[in-house]
Amino acid sequence: MPQSNTETQNFQIIGYNDNGINVLGDYARFPCVIFETKIHKDLLPNSFQQFNLNHLNSLKILEPEIIIFGTGQRQKFPEDKLDDVDIALEFMDTGSACRVFNILNEEQRSVLAALF
Repeated sequence: MPQSNTETQNFQIIGYNDNGINVLGDYARFPCVIFETKIHKDLLPNSFQQFNLNHLNSLKILEPEIIIFGTGQRQKFPEDKLDDVDIALEFMDTGSACRVFNILNEEQRSVLAALF
């Protein structure tokens, strides 16, 4: 039996609000991670201010090419130094992160969105 289109295609974020994202009709509350065809709800701390190198390492295990952080209504940067992490990291407001995630995903890039 062939797989459905949603099982073989990377997710696209079709909507978001202050509390979460809509992916293919499923709603996921923040914080969450979206990568390829999975939404992970257990990889991030409750707030971006708590994000640290240990959390980053748990995201790197998934082996994305780039990690986009949606930091809430405004762009923020982590308090921990994340120098020399040998992976591309981008920090932006969550709305921008959703849009950039969709663009890179459409280009078939291996992009992970960590959304707060």
